[in-house]
Amino acid sequence: MTNQQVIQQQFLDKFLDFILVKCPNCELCARVVKLDKKLSGSTHSCTCPHCGYLDVTNADSQGPLELSEAVDPFFQLPLYLETICPERRLWAYNLDHLQYIESYIEVKTCGACFDELSVEHSLPDWVIHKQKEALNEIQRLKDTVFCTFK
Repeated sequence: MTNQQVIQQQFLDKFLDFILVKCPNCELCARVVKLDKKLSGSTHSCTCPHCGYLDVTNADSQGPLELSEAVDPFFQLPLYLETICPERRLWAYNLDHLQYIESYIEVKTCGACFDELSVEHSLPDWVIHKQKEALNEIQRLKDTVFCTFK
């Protein structure tokens, strides 16, 4: 694993306690949450407030987590906050992650430079070149979450 991949994984770890996924039963917005933040283990539940779906998994028994694009690392369910934004995939684990990406786009377009090994440097450059489209898609994703839980 390269330094860049290690940094990106450490960055993404910050968003893994609460993940929005597509429910495998009804495809509406479900939640993957860490059950006990005080324990060192990694037991997570997936619950859907719309259809009542429930599943529990212990990530410790599954071996190392695989952080891959647009799926949660515990149940391998597709992320709810995922879209194609000018021909590229834009995804986030939760609203905090989406807000972070939005802030990055806004700061980066103001001319801020980031160190090669920084977390910000690990985000894709295409979101800067397609700023307007990316920000519009981010807002659309936020709106879908807020509409889902009205």
